[in-house]
Amino acid sequence: MNKYFRSPLIGRRSFLQLPLGAAILAGIDDVDLRSVADPTVPASGPTNPSPSERMKLPVTSWRTLESGFHNGPTTSFDRLDPEAYMAGVREAHTGCVVIQTKSHWGYAYYNSKVGSRHPGLKYDLVARFVEAGHRNGLSVVAYYSGQVDTQSALNHPEWMGRNADGSLSWIGHQFAWCCHHTGYREYAQGMYRELFNQYEFDGLFIDGSPWPRWLPDPLCYCDSCAAAYEKDTSEPFRAGVDDPRGYRRRLDWLQKSSEEYLDQVYKIAREKEPQLPVWLNQGDPIDMSTRVLRKTSCLYMEPLTSPSGLSVGSLVLRGWRMPGPQVGLFWDGYSDPPIEVERFRTAAIMLQGTRPRFITDEQNMPDGRQRPQFFEWAGKLQAYVEKTEPLLQSLQPITSLGILFSEATRDHLRAQRKIDANLQGDNFTSSIVNSSEILTQTQYPVEIVPSWEQRADFLAQFELIVAPETDALSESEGQALREYVRLGGTLIASWKPGLVDEKGETRRDFLLADVLGVSYVEEEKKYAGQDGPGMYFQTPGHPLSSFLGPGEVGIFRRGRGRAPDIYPFIRVHGSAESILDYHLPYLVPDFDKHLFHSWNPAPPGNERLPQAATVNQFGRGKAIYIGVPIFRSYHPERYWVSEWIRGMIARLVPHPPIRVQGSAAVHAAFFRQEPKKLVVQIVNSSVWTSHGVAPAIPNLEIVGRSDRFSPRSARLIWPREEALPLTKGDEWRIRMPEVALHAIVAIELA
Repeated sequence: MNKYFRSPLIGRRSFLQLPLGAAILAGIDDVDLRSVADPTVPASGPTNPSPSERMKLPVTSWRTLESGFHNGPTTSFDRLDPEAYMAGVREAHTGCVVIQTKSHWGYAYYNSKVGSRHPGLKYDLVARFVEAGHRNGLSVVAYYSGQVDTQSALNHPEWMGRNADGSLSWIGHQFAWCCHHTGYREYAQGMYRELFNQYEFDGLFIDGSPWPRWLPDPLCYCDSCAAAYEKDTSEPFRAGVDDPRGYRRRLDWLQKSSEEYLDQVYKIAREKEPQLPVWLNQGDPIDMSTRVLRKTSCLYMEPLTSPSGLSVGSLVLRGWRMPGPQVGLFWDGYSDPPIEVERFRTAAIMLQGTRPRFITDEQNMPDGRQRPQFFEWAGKLQAYVEKTEPLLQSLQPITSLGILFSEATRDHLRAQRKIDANLQGDNFTSSIVNSSEILTQTQYPVEIVPSWEQRADFLAQFELIVAPETDALSESEGQALREYVRLGGTLIASWKPGLVDEKGETRRDFLLADVLGVSYVEEEKKYAGQDGPGMYFQTPGHPLSSFLGPGEVGIFRRGRGRAPDIYPFIRVHGSAESILDYHLPYLVPDFDKHLFHSWNPAPPGNERLPQAATVNQFGRGKAIYIGVPIFRSYHPERYWVSEWIRGMIARLVPHPPIRVQGSAAVHAAFFRQEPKKLVVQIVNSSVWTSHGVAPAIPNLEIVGRSDRFSPRSARLIWPREEALPLTKGDEWRIRMPEVALHAIVAIELA
């Protein structure tokens, strides 16, 4: 019988008092059964932490759990027992629990005079959750659905946002998005006041930033927004919205006004407790400016993975160097993937020194019963985290390869998305995800470099920096990159580096034309029409491409029944050496005239153009230019792209400070933990790609340069303790045992 709801039958709680029952719930073989067998002793954390200790956990705990209650009016809560629920949260090895105060439906789960209490709720659930959570030694964070509020929209349609065509901003057919420039602003702030005057929360998590970035158009067109914009700028809202620069100004204004609204919310929530942790969903570098991010207590991101299972979101958040970055990990309740895959997902987040957060919207049932499988799932994973997190404190990334994260490019492409039909989806995110995927496959140290870190002194620590489709750069960013290369760094830049300034104004030439050794001529779209045919490349025999072989490679998409990729290319001229040549298709199809080659794209003809990719010596460094959006266009079936980029890096940076070698099927991350201690983490990515049936990986080595690190000894510290053989020399080597899923190595330095 499910123990997380009221029932005259009692069986599962007493079952858990048995050692076997406790072990089954925890999902591990060596759990300390004493704490689980005695229901008065929490499985994790102090019995009665002080309020100040509890408020640290939302930013420091690696074991945070959130069970969603986005339930409509047909749900009741008669069979939900808040005390038993929190006992289940505790037994799942949780340190911090996030509870809903208002859902996407707009229903309040407390006795609200401002909001609409859920019609199926006959008591103050928030009060009972907070009390029970604290009694169980848990930090309790308030979840509040920021702008998604169906009840408010039904009661006040004038509070809803509007799309460009005047239609209301519904998300699918279920949830409504409400605009903070309407009366919804005062309504929501009234609920925040109630919550933080009535309850002793340890933090606030706002689900959703106040601007609709995940709607088809991230700009709100409601009358209230138009009036506020015109008041603030003395410019008509709709008059310039179809011009890229005008659209960009309105997007920037909406984000600035969103920041001001969030400032007001933070002030309300922190009125009684100035140190209250506050953070939000869609409050991450993909969505918001660093200025806004700095005002949150920590950063959170929904899962952003790559084909190999790399947690790109964790890598991005780590680059912002803010306390306690956190990435969500969802249980969908019904797919039941192998637990090895779920442990891999957890390890992939921790690999980057980032905290996982265990979430579901599938636990609460229509009568208030709580599906026990979520606590069982979370218990298995959080027990695993509980053992590894002490090993992963105070990590500082080691640097070798950097990936530029250009906020100016993000904002430019966001504005262009409405204007340019060729921009499908979020091209900026694709470039970041794919460049991260390719560079981490080198198994060198990889780090994201935010715009605010793009200074010459900071860049100097990197041996090679990639600027993936970084269209927009400021003069200061360009100067920092110029100085970086001049002093000996290596730069790889693709597509239109710095052809646009930080305000979205087009330049006549690449900002870094002198560094790259090529100047912009034109964007050639002849071979990138609606019907293809894509583009081919061929090596002229240069050492940075000859390893691809003499044949052609391409960036078209093969196969029937799929939309073709649309890739124009850039013509350049200059003194830089050609690494790859364009090999042009012999035919551009005209389907209206039934003129085409076959099912597949037209093969290459006889025309070749040099400088599809180039290399230029600039000062003591080198700059590589690639004339197509190579990172944006990458997908796993396009093998040659990853092979080529990684091959170039291996030749340009043959001896990084530290790396892993022996198999392409692992991800690795490298950290300094103390002045005399390094930590290396390795995960077996084939667990992800094989859906949990991968063999352990043998013959791995950690290799480092003795002029950078002088190791004295090495130990495997996870999943077991074991001394590791160390061979010294100009390049020292540490031989690894087989890696089944996740390994952590501690290296003591002389």
